[in-house]
Amino acid sequence: MRIYARTVRALEQLSASLGITLLRISIGLIYVWFGAPKFVPGLSPAESLAADTTERLTFGLLSGGTASVLTGALETAIGLLLISGHALAPTLLLQLAHMAGTFTPLLLFPDRTWETYGICTLEGQYILKNLVLVAASLVIIGHSRNRPQPPPPPEDPPPCARDSAYDAGDWPWTAREQPAHAHARGPDTPPDDRNTP
Repeated sequence: MRIYARTVRALEQLSASLGITLLRISIGLIYVWFGAPKFVPGLSPAESLAADTTERLTFGLLSGGTASVLTGALETAIGLLLISGHALAPTLLLQLAHMAGTFTPLLLFPDRTWETYGICTLEGQYILKNLVLVAASLVIIGHSRNRPQPPPPPEDPPPCARDSAYDAGDWPWTAREQPAHAHARGPDTPPDDRNTP
């Protein structure tokens, strides 16, 4: 039990310190892994479905190899940005928009994505696994929003703040108790209450 407890504690510490970073990088690697093969015709097993979906969503403006290459370029760019961690917020929003598009074949091409009611084809399973990527992206977004911000640097007090304790109303001694050096302060010296009219 002691070994088990230590193992669990070590995993908790690792997850707390590196979990979100590893999650972000792993999503980026998946995007690059799926996007890069679309640059080479016939290399990606999802090339045909991706091209047909892009053609349908763009109303025929993009089709065939052009649609596949542009889809691959988008996925690769998202993956590289996630791996680098730069522009994280817009990248995650773009990734979620892309994820929304990847689910459309379930409705646009039911004959290719469903065997029967509730049973997916291999291409349908390829699409449904994106639910995990969506959930992971939401976790990263939530973590980045709740990340504690460093405290602001302390502001320098205004020049008059240092002498605020020595205003006439807050003078720490009475006129009779004033030391000799207090009269050398010039215009800042409080008035002597014995000579004040």
